[in-house]
Amino acid sequence: MLPQDQVIKEALKCSGCGFCLSACPVYRVLGVETLSSRGRMDTIRGMLLGELKLTPRMEEILSTCLMCQACEAACPPGAAAHKVLLEARHRAVKEKGMPWAKSLAFRRLLKDRKALARALQLVRKIQGPPPGAKRHDLRHLPTLFSGLAGGRALPPIAQKPLRERFPERVEPVPGVGLRGRVGFFPGCYMEFVDTSIGDAAIRVLSREGFEVFFPREQVCCGAPALFSGDLEDTLEIAVRNARAFANQDLDAVLVICATCGSGLKEGYDVVAQHLDGDLRDLVKRFSSKVQDLSMFLASRGLRQKLVLPEPLLVTYHDPCHHVRGQKISVEPRSLLLSMGNLSLKEMAEPARCCGGGGSFSLANPKLSIEIGRWKINDILATGAQAVVTSCPGCVLQIQEVASREKAQFQVLHLVELLDKALEGK
Repeated sequence: MLPQDQVIKEALKCSGCGFCLSACPVYRVLGVETLSSRGRMDTIRGMLLGELKLTPRMEEILSTCLMCQACEAACPPGAAAHKVLLEARHRAVKEKGMPWAKSLAFRRLLKDRKALARALQLVRKIQGPPPGAKRHDLRHLPTLFSGLAGGRALPPIAQKPLRERFPERVEPVPGVGLRGRVGFFPGCYMEFVDTSIGDAAIRVLSREGFEVFFPREQVCCGAPALFSGDLEDTLEIAVRNARAFANQDLDAVLVICATCGSGLKEGYDVVAQHLDGDLRDLVKRFSSKVQDLSMFLASRGLRQKLVLPEPLLVTYHDPCHHVRGQKISVEPRSLLLSMGNLSLKEMAEPARCCGGGGSFSLANPKLSIEIGRWKINDILATGAQAVVTSCPGCVLQIQEVASREKAQFQVLHLVELLDKALEGK
């Protein structure tokens, strides 16, 4: 996806020193050199230089990376390993094609919100609680569908998508002066699965005096296609989203998903070079407007005091696509610490990957859960009543692994806590 000379330059930065090994979550669990960040870079370098052919073993090596960028943070010369991996996956797709399930998702569902909504409503109709489950437990697809997902728990689909719960423009609450106009990009999970997080974000923004523009033409951020090496569909998705928010005089386009934010910002900036003229400029203008909700609110400041109705001890989990992908770490904590009745206790490794990684958790379910157990132990060691994060993928991963481990703590998205604090003031 990057020019050939740039990719080779990044790949050659790796000297094989091994500083990355202790940072790589896959290596920390498996201890297999070829599946470590160093071993993977060595393999990809051979592929890029034409010394190695694409084999099933190499495909396994390419697929068992979370793209958490922990190796990059530990790398003395700063090799951009995730960009090298993206190029390798892109070449693999060009040579072998995309698996049929991903091809269906990327080339049909992710580009068409109506088609995706219909497909998910069909899924919702066949969802139900597993035998003996309590009503508050996560629902699952029947055993067949759970098996197709590697035995992972699948969350319940919302009865009504977020776009059917709000108009395209949401005005500030009555009596609150207008502070600005923002676009809202909730992402697929908040639009179709846990819409309560999207509800909370819109309520927080409208209470704080922002008009919210929620265009119906927006589609998936395209991160699943991008991270799988599918450049063609990522480009089409990028153009659709850029057009959906164009010519609206917005202060920012706000995201509440770390992965969406990383894809819309860095991802679109990388792929835009493959577009011509006006389309390239359109996508780059849109990408430059994208901002995480926590960064936006922390920089603008809150008009209203934040007070939780009851005392709460929390710890904060840094999503990989926040702390390393977008260099966001201070802002979520500053919002948490501004809340009355809240105490924050840090984990030993708050930025350690939880093992979710989007489709990684479906392709590598056992490995994903094992990596997640390390995170659960970190959370439990703090004694916190709740863990807060800013990525729905992390919320889902931590919830499931905590349930498997019978760990007793809440898992909350940051915006849910902001919403609760505004209500409790």
